[in-house]
Amino acid sequence: MTKLTKIAAAVTAVTLAGAAHGGVITSTISLDQLLNAPNGVYSGNFSLNPLLAANGLAGGTILSANISAYGFSDTQLNRSGYAGYSEGYNYGYSNNIVVSTYSYSYSCGWGWSTCFATGYNYGYAAYNDFNATYYYENVDSVLDTMKLSAGTGNTTGSDSRSVSSYNSNFYSYSRSNGTYGYDSVHVHDQVTTDVTSGDLSSSYTFGSAELLAMALSGQLDFSVSAVSGQFDLRQVSISLDVLEAAVPEPASAALLLAGLAGLAAATRARRAKKPS
Repeated sequence: MTKLTKIAAAVTAVTLAGAAHGGVITSTISLDQLLNAPNGVYSGNFSLNPLLAANGLAGGTILSANISAYGFSDTQLNRSGYAGYSEGYNYGYSNNIVVSTYSYSYSCGWGWSTCFATGYNYGYAAYNDFNATYYYENVDSVLDTMKLSAGTGNTTGSDSRSVSSYNSNFYSYSRSNGTYGYDSVHVHDQVTTDVTSGDLSSSYTFGSAELLAMALSGQLDFSVSAVSGQFDLRQVSISLDVLEAAVPEPASAALLLAGLAGLAAATRARRAKKPS
C-alpha cells in the first residue's frame, strides 16, 4: 500500500468514525374544534426545523414520517319520537247478552185478572284480547367521517354504529269494538336507539417524494375536514424517524484535517518528482 493510499484510507476511516445516530420524535397539536359537514375544516402546520433542533437532531434526515388525527363524535339525533304501531290478536269469544229489559202485562186468572212480567232484549257481544306495540325511535343515521389531508395524499376515518332497543310503559285498556262487548288491549312502548358515536381517527404515512418536499420546505401543512356528520377534533400528531447528521468529534476532526493536509502534500511531492 502506497503512502498516498494509506492517507486516503485514514481519511475514510475518520469520516466513518463520525457515525450517524437518530431516533423517533413526535409532536402533537391539542385541539377542541367542532367540525360540521360539509364546510367544517381545520388547517394547520408543523414547523419541522425547530422541532428537529429541539430534539438535538438539527440537520438530520427524515427517514419516515406519519401524521394522525383523532376526534370524538357525539350523538346528534336526526329523528326522534313516534315511529309506528302494531297490533296482534290473541283470542276472543262472543255470546248474546241481555242489553235491556221491559215490563208487560197479560190477562190471567181466567180472564178477570191482570198479571205483569219482565221481558228481555238481547244483543250480540264480542270480547277480544290483543297485544299492541307503540314504536319510538331515537336515530342518528349519519356516519361521522373525518378526512385528513397532508402532503399529496389523504385518508378518512369514521365512528361506529350501535343499535339497541328496550321496552317500557306496559299498560292495558279497554275499547269499544262495535258490539255490546269490548276489546282488551295490552300495550308496551318499544324504544329503539340507533346511533353513531365514539372515537374516530385517521392516519397517513408519507412517501419518499413527500419526505423530500418536507425537508426542502421545513414544514408540514395539513388539514382535517368533516366529510359527513360532525365531530370534535381533539388532536393532530406527527411522528418522525430521523437520522442524525454525521458530525466528526473534535479529535477526529483534527485527525481528518491532518490527513487531508498530508494527502495534499503527498500529491504535490509526486507531481514535483515527475520530469518536466
